[in-house]
Amino acid sequence: MVRRPLEHPPVQALALAFFAGLLGLVVNAARSDGLPLDRPILAASGASAEATCAAPERHVAAIELAEARALHAAGAAFVDARPASDYALGHVPAAFHLPSRGEKPEAAQVIGALRGAATVVVYDDGASCALARHLGERLLEEGMADVRVMLGGFSGWQDAGEPAQSGLCEACEAVAEGAE
Repeated sequence: MVRRPLEHPPVQALALAFFAGLLGLVVNAARSDGLPLDRPILAASGASAEATCAAPERHVAAIELAEARALHAAGAAFVDARPASDYALGHVPAAFHLPSRGEKPEAAQVIGALRGAATVVVYDDGASCALARHLGERLLEEGMADVRVMLGGFSGWQDAGEPAQSGLCEACEAVAEGAE
């Protein structure tokens, strides 16, 4: 009597392990909260030799109006993430305009100018700060080291009696002219 390969217990165990692993990978890929298997395992920084599953993530810090006011007085760069029409109606003095969604012709020059700032404060006017957070994450990806989102947005800034300007982005125009 000739035995087929799958009748041997060791071969059966290997086949079962292979198909179970394959099924696990398929289920993981299909889940919205599946494990990211494409990221390397990196050694953690510091004295510990523990490993982590991902590079350390940098997040955009949220700050209150009082901290934003102090940063503005200290010369931090401010960026308005709202649409151009909202920016023109009113914005933080000397703030750059860089819409969170879409592009503007001088976006690369504005981002280049922001790279020289020690701190960048981004704001919008939504309760969730979604536009500002989105732009803040983009700025982190562009290499900015310290990006913060001002809670309360421009309306919170105005409600607190802080100074405001209206009109087009003079800082953006100056950066664009300097690049030409």
